[in-house]
Amino acid sequence: MVGFMLISKLDDLNTFKNHRNEVSESLKTKFIGREKEINEICNLLSNKNFIVIIGSAGIGKSRLAIAAIERYISVSNDINVLCVKSFQDYINILDELIDESMKYLFFIDDANNYKKLDELIDCLNYHNHGNIKVIFTIRDYLKKCFDNKDVELYKINELKDNEIKEAIKQNTIIKNDEWLNKIAKISKGNIRVAFITANVALNDEKGFYRFSM
Repeated sequence: MVGFMLISKLDDLNTFKNHRNEVSESLKTKFIGREKEINEICNLLSNKNFIVIIGSAGIGKSRLAIAAIERYISVSNDINVLCVKSFQDYINILDELIDESMKYLFFIDDANNYKKLDELIDCLNYHNHGNIKVIFTIRDYLKKCFDNKDVELYKINELKDNEIKEAIKQNTIIKNDEWLNKIAKISKGNIRVAFITANVALNDEKGFYRFSM
């Protein structure tokens, strides 16, 4: 059983997911696609300390990171997963938190929001005695934040049309091929846009048709 912890601004995985569910509908949905990416990230976690998932806004970086973490800890179940919402006082937190006899996997979402990213990485490295892994997510146009850092950059691309349509079919009542094709066309592989468009279709059919022209 994973030893989850809740310390200061750090959440266990389920608490973090519940918090994100309030602001990101896609976290509530059944995860579709990206099996290859999940496996690749899990393999990277076995060999690398810091992994940075890069992609455009709404493409599914956070959801992919969570899916990969859940897969990884299912076979490495002695890991404490800690998810970061705010890491302004990270030095004191880490000094009090890290136990060299335990393993940790930090998930730092939207890493570009942290003003002292260099210091954060240095601090994590200082405390890392082979027992710390970190997954960051960041928007692709901000990846320069990790220039000259000892991290593994992992870029994800847009979902394929068939994956977008399957995600909508699995998570909404929309089954109509015409609507699914329109949603896939509008979203251009962006899962957040796909769900927003699906909601428009369900709540304002006329607006949806005007929007999809």
